[in-house]
Amino acid sequence: MKRWFLVGLLAVVVLMSVQAQADTEWYIGKPIRNIRFEGLQVVTNSDLDAIIREYRDQAFSAELWMQLLTAVYQLDYFTEIAPEAVPGDSQSQSVVILFRVVERPALRAILFDGNRGIRTAELQEVLSIKLDSIFNQGDLRLDEIAIRRLYLEKGYAEVAISSRFEVEDNRVTVFFDIVEGTKVTLDSIIFEGASAISAQALKGEMVLKERGLFQSGAFNESLLLEDRKRIEFYYKTRGYLDITIVNIRRETVLDERAGAQRLTLYIELSEGQRYLYDGVSFAGNVIFDTPTLEAFFRFRSGSIFNYARFLEADGQLRDLYYQNGYIFNEISMEERRDAERGLIAYQYTIQERERAHIENITIRGNDRTMDEVILREIPLEAGDIFSNARIRDGMRNLYNLQYFSSIEPELLPGSQDLLMELVFNVVEQSTAEIQFGVSLSGVGSDSAFPISGLLKWNEKNFLGRGQSLDIDLNVASNSQNLSFGFTEPWLFNQRWSTRVELAFQHTSNLALQDSMGPVFSYTDPGRVPDPYSSWAEYQAAGNVVPSAYYMNYDTWSLSLGLSTGYIFKTLLGDLGLGGGYNIALNNKTYDDDLFRPYDAGLRTNLNTWLPSNRLFARAYLNQLDMWFDPTLGYYASQRFTLTGFFPGELERYTRSDTRLEGYLTLFNLPLSFIPILEDQSFKMVLGLHSSVAVLMPWFDGATTVSGGNRLGIDGTFIGRGWGTDTNIALRAGSETTGGTALWSNWLELRIPIIPGIISLDSFLDAAVLASSATQLYNIDGVQGSGATALSDGSLLLPALNNIAFSFGFGLRFTLQQLPLRLYLAKPFYYNSQSAQLQFVDPDNWEFVLSFSQPLN
Repeated sequence: MKRWFLVGLLAVVVLMSVQAQADTEWYIGKPIRNIRFEGLQVVTNSDLDAIIREYRDQAFSAELWMQLLTAVYQLDYFTEIAPEAVPGDSQSQSVVILFRVVERPALRAILFDGNRGIRTAELQEVLSIKLDSIFNQGDLRLDEIAIRRLYLEKGYAEVAISSRFEVEDNRVTVFFDIVEGTKVTLDSIIFEGASAISAQALKGEMVLKERGLFQSGAFNESLLLEDRKRIEFYYKTRGYLDITIVNIRRETVLDERAGAQRLTLYIELSEGQRYLYDGVSFAGNVIFDTPTLEAFFRFRSGSIFNYARFLEADGQLRDLYYQNGYIFNEISMEERRDAERGLIAYQYTIQERERAHIENITIRGNDRTMDEVILREIPLEAGDIFSNARIRDGMRNLYNLQYFSSIEPELLPGSQDLLMELVFNVVEQSTAEIQFGVSLSGVGSDSAFPISGLLKWNEKNFLGRGQSLDIDLNVASNSQNLSFGFTEPWLFNQRWSTRVELAFQHTSNLALQDSMGPVFSYTDPGRVPDPYSSWAEYQAAGNVVPSAYYMNYDTWSLSLGLSTGYIFKTLLGDLGLGGGYNIALNNKTYDDDLFRPYDAGLRTNLNTWLPSNRLFARAYLNQLDMWFDPTLGYYASQRFTLTGFFPGELERYTRSDTRLEGYLTLFNLPLSFIPILEDQSFKMVLGLHSSVAVLMPWFDGATTVSGGNRLGIDGTFIGRGWGTDTNIALRAGSETTGGTALWSNWLELRIPIIPGIISLDSFLDAAVLASSATQLYNIDGVQGSGATALSDGSLLLPALNNIAFSFGFGLRFTLQQLPLRLYLAKPFYYNSQSAQLQFVDPDNWEFVLSFSQPLN
């Protein structure tokens, strides 16, 4: 109290001094260029930045100075503070505020004495004080309470905690003295007077558990109070509304060997009469008719009264009015019992009033994100009728931004009757996404440098304006690319997004040759690559070219992309329409004295920069609850891309991409019976995905597409685990690998381990690849089982041996800063020769590392 009096007195003195000198002091009205601290030892500048950054660049004034000084004192980091204003430049046109400070003592060590039943590391986890931080004596009392709470959870009902500290050389050592007492373990629970419900069923409803093979039996008095309510509620769900726990007796026996008290609980019950449901009636309802309200109470007259289901129906009735803005209605419920007949009925009396309106919408906690960025995601404005559904939509929109770790709406009374102030309390989180990694590949190979690296930085909330800025750098032995992108999601304050992207790429590739005899003309329809001399010979070899006959070449590309889109809010979900344009310059280089490529386009592109133009249109429907880690909903999209418009362009084709995806939570079981997981649940989410990609002819009736743009099973995102060298025919990269149509499917079961951070996934993948419009790859043929590599067929009606299967499991990180997927995959296929399923490698699993892909 004394300290705050001194702070107030100092602020008043400084304020009076500044005001008295307002006409003469040079710093009045000058912008604050910086705020610096001298004397910091433990406190870092980042610890202070969150407090002082809002004062930077503001004009110095007496009021601002008092606010800043108060904020610094409220930190409680310093015993002495000497502020000073110094010129920020040689002309004294700006001011730097300098604080010379002396820090409070820092925490050197935390020592525990007497803790035999709980490990020191476990005790340290519950403390608020941390090593090498500023020590605050007031935190000790809070930490004593935290330690005592932990001991009570472990069954130490008689624990006593005290603390003390010593200061030496401005460093503090804290001591916690613990007298644990005797641990109490629950050996048995005995119910007296329970005839309608079995003791086993009642024990199953309790949080406290008897000591057993997988239960410690730790007794906690606070949990016993909770269990009283759980038992009573369980009886009420079975019609016993008069259930009473008359008494709870305790008997303890000292187990000297274990050093614990063995507890037996005797719970005496008075069950009372069981009631049957006798209906519900309404009075005063005009806005919604009686049949509409009765529809919530779907109970058969004469059935056993279920109190839990009745409360659920009661909540739905009240929510109906609430969602439609009638939040000031008074709804009273009168219970009517007929004890002789064992019947119970309810009479609702509703006093209806006008709808509530929103007077103002306020955002709290957004230190970085601008108000307008948040407000535009909330489908409500001042003056609108209150709508709970729209508030939920706004929360969904805000969570999907991934700017906030917590969003809590709050309703406060307005200035007049029927007016409400809507407050959104948000907690900001980091929006910078940094991905980096180094991997080893091709170790021992003379032709490739074995180290590759990835560096990606993406700021999703650039300068707090809701814009996105990203830089992506990939460096490997055979490819390097660098890209810059900027996205504005709300152009002209509408849901109209725009993006511009500039990219440079270099890749080292392999291509087929035609340099051995016979050498074919590029216009010869019967030409084949080396080392073959006819189509018959080429097809007899399964359209496979030995690696010794490939040539090396490099591709250089510089591209500029522009895209835009608009989102419409509909009852079926977010409807997005958009499109974009990409122009690129491509150049290919190789030694033409050594090589003659089989691909005519590659030869034409030699040492020549040629343009490539792409135009795309896209539509999607998104009804996912959370796009980055969905648990419910669906997503559908269609995209068309046209490549090659002008003479001189090497690639001319159209591409169609169709995607369907759906998610469903199979179960969500609370884990409240486990003390350390009382706020968690065991959940499993089913995910289904199917997508079709097709390359088709453009205006000249031909499909001209480079090897790298052909479709393929990459083994990372499509057909996980099929990315080995033995499956090279299935991967895009040359004129004779990959295909022109691809059908990809997967099924996933997702179990969140730490919600919002990491999930355990299992999957089953199935992919079909078409080499051309009429021919599918035979997976068993590609694997060398004796079948042909290609066969006639339809993409959506494949034979079993046309499907590349895989299954596996692994970890998926759901943090936006680390969207990694680490899987072990087992690829398999149907062998048409042996008529059975067969693993590609029976003895080993394929490791798959990938990143979560955005919806497109």
